[in-house]
Amino acid sequence: EPPARPARGAGRVMPLPRPTHDSPDQVIPFPRFEADGSLVTEVTDPKVYEQFRRLKRPLLQCAFGPLATPGTQTIMITSPLQGAGKTFISSNLAYALALEKDRNVLLIDTDNANPTLTRQMGLIGRPGLYDLISDTALTLEQVVCRTDIPGLWILPAGKTAPDSLELLNSHRRPAIFRQLADRDPDGIIILDAPPLLITNEAPAVTVLAGQFLLVVESGVTPK
Repeated sequence: EPPARPARGAGRVMPLPRPTHDSPDQVIPFPRFEADGSLVTEVTDPKVYEQFRRLKRPLLQCAFGPLATPGTQTIMITSPLQGAGKTFISSNLAYALALEKDRNVLLIDTDNANPTLTRQMGLIGRPGLYDLISDTALTLEQVVCRTDIPGLWILPAGKTAPDSLELLNSHRRPAIFRQLADRDPDGIIILDAPPLLITNEAPAVTVLAGQFLLVVESGVTPK
């Protein structure tokens, strides 16, 4: 009798921490599209799901292929204006990438003014990225949340910070992102970023990424 296939994720190293601000075994459910969330699966909409599977291939090649350069495993997703669907793209691309057999994905909400991802995940009020930058007593273990999708982790935006731009340009921010990269050199970081044309934070986020996706709404986004 052939040996049983190992469960998905068996033997996979999970270097990103579990949260310690609640039960260490707590899992955050990722809201699916049919339940007013943004996540499309192969069951709910196979055609859209396949588009994200196709989209991830050149991103993986750029990040881990023979011509890859340092930093390209961090992908910034933004749009010119609000409402074009960047959080929808961020969430579903993160899901598609997490299906890779040997990749963990950390999805970070960097939009402090309008943290749509944090709100959809039900994480408003929980400590997140901007708390981590501003409070040296916080650790990654206290802010990174494990989702119910194997290999997919969430770092919410955290508190509303009037000095969010200054925090992104502080000396502590590069140290935090170096730590994230060092914890999982084969992992992928996706930045759900603020809109480029209406926030000051978006240009500051660009220095964190090595790949960029610009989301435009067909027939709506002006030149």
